[in-house]
Amino acid sequence: MVCQKDANFCSPMTSIPKSNEVVFIRNYYSMLCNRPSLIHQYYMKDSQLTISKEMDKPEICTEDFGKYIKSKISNPISKVLISHLSCQKIDDLRSIINVIGQFVYNDISQVRITHQFIVSKSDSTLYIKNEILTFLDEEVIYETESDAKRVIVVSCGKNGMPQAISAISEFGKVRSMKSENDGKVVMTLNSMEDVENIKRNIAKIVSQGYKLEFGGLKV
Repeated sequence: MVCQKDANFCSPMTSIPKSNEVVFIRNYYSMLCNRPSLIHQYYMKDSQLTISKEMDKPEICTEDFGKYIKSKISNPISKVLISHLSCQKIDDLRSIINVIGQFVYNDISQVRITHQFIVSKSDSTLYIKNEILTFLDEEVIYETESDAKRVIVVSCGKNGMPQAISAISEFGKVRSMKSENDGKVVMTLNSMEDVENIKRNIAKIVSQGYKLEFGGLKV
């Protein structure tokens, strides 16, 4: 799928197009390319948005979404190339959408991305409830850590992997991660200082519905 400037674009003047998840993605990226100043129309008052580079510490935006997006994507986007798109229903009103693709900017530079949305239906229109956009670093080398002391296992519970990564990254830098089939995420932290900081803030993490294992010991 390709979304680009001057593509089949639905004017936002009549409201956001009524659509299923696939059409939502097409229209969202078309607006991002053609009318970025109006992209805030896709968000609700209680929406949460995170835009970060792969190795940066994520932060959560809860207001002024258009301004936040402009600060994180200052280079105008010419087109969005999508290599993978999948979605699942959460309930009758909500769906989770996962995108892997590439932003191509006006100056022909480009960057690979992963993009996750939780969208909520209101009056037959899909709005963004939660969103995580990550710019991938093609130079990152993923290594198998021999030091098990920096490895933690996170049981996500009702939360998804992006939310788990965000929760842990608030207190320590995650160097690598691996998703398990049983709803757990194995994370290798950057340093023992990160591990200790997470242990000091364990109550805050557990209160969000997560369970942690340090060296086989469950918390």
